Amino acid sequence: MSSCPYYYRKNIDSNRVPRVITEAKCACQRCLKPCLISKDCRVRRSKCKETYIYIDVMRKHNLQGDYMTIVEPVAVGCSCIHRPPSRNARLCHHMPVNK
Repeated sequence: MSSCPYYYRKNIDSNRVPRVITEAKCACQRCLKPCLISKDCRVRRSKCKETYIYIDVMRKHNLQGDYMTIVEPVAVGCSCIHRPPSRNARLCHHMPVNK
């Protein structure tokens, strides 16, 4: 099982060639596997985010139906991203805070 499973969805836009682009969408907000096997606080603060590539597409840009080439992001999968702890947060929940 992936730490950040995803599914595919169709992105349909009649003003673009190709009209249909299949994109990935993260199925979970938080990473699965690392949270189950690690007590590392960075892992517990991890989040699933889409991973993108950029592709050239033709997009209609005026009422006459003329097209121009532009670059658009396309999600191709999901990755586990570790968020840094907040400035005032303790590094681990079981460590005492020195005052």
